[in-house]
Amino acid sequence: MARKASNKQKMLELPFKQVLNQWIISQFGFDPLARIKKGKKKLRVLEPLSVTLRSAPEGLTADNLHHFYKVLDIHLQDKAAITRADLMRYEQNIVSHTLAINERRTRPIAWKYYQWLSLLFAEVYLDRFFSSRENLMVSLNAYVDEFNTFWQLKDFETGIRHFTDDELNKVCLQNATGSGSS
Repeated sequence: MARKASNKQKMLELPFKQVLNQWIISQFGFDPLARIKKGKKKLRVLEPLSVTLRSAPEGLTADNLHHFYKVLDIHLQDKAAITRADLMRYEQNIVSHTLAINERRTRPIAWKYYQWLSLLFAEVYLDRFFSSRENLMVSLNAYVDEFNTFWQLKDFETGIRHFTDDELNKVCLQNATGSGSS
């Protein structure tokens, strides 16, 4: 018989799912919990990145790089674990795949900023996963510890548990309904 999850565990299901998202944002040098620390009530972890990218036009520049990349490269934070070289490599992968897809389309894809961010997040995760799974897990679990400390969550009953090696090969990308329409 399946054990029913406690209310505390149910409350933590969503944050557990979002810890990976918050960790990726932290890799760009942004503090996903900064709004809460500044007394804001809503946790909007994507806001620092989306504010940076929202005003950039869709599409590619003359040198075949997304305008989003150019804006993010200029605003890459000092504490970022992602280097400018990493960001360029990720962007080149996104562009090459986009151009390959667009070769067979009558209406080419022009990513919205949040779609491009999803692609970028996938690039970051896959790069870390395939270059050093162990370092990925150490970095991710260090963020879990930081998250638990911030929310004063002490153990599995009240906090987010560490990711295991078996869980690293499971990633889900989700965007809001309609985010794929243009």
